[in-house]
Amino acid sequence: MLVLDLEPGEAIAGGSVFYDYRDEKAYCDREAKRIKAISCTVVRDDDWEANDRVVMAVRRRTDHGDMVAAINDKDSTFNYAVGY
Repeated sequence: MLVLDLEPGEAIAGGSVFYDYRDEKAYCDREAKRIKAISCTVVRDDDWEANDRVVMAVRRRTDHGDMVAAINDKDSTFNYAVGY
C-alpha cells in the first residue's frame, strides 16, 4: 500500500505496490515503478492473480474526523469500503 498525500480520487489513479507472499518479493505496476524511492519488480501481464486486485484509497480529514474513500471499479461485486 502506498500512502499518498492526495485526495482519494487522485490517489486511486496512483501506482500500486504489493508484497507477494508466494515468492516474497515486492511488485508494482508501471506507474509506481517511475517513483525513484520504490524498489520493486513490475507485475507480469500474465499473472492474473496479481493483476486481479481491488484498490482502495482513504484519507482522513482531521478537521471533521471524516474519512473519504475511493475504490476502483475493476470488480463489480465489491461495492463498498470497509476497514478500521
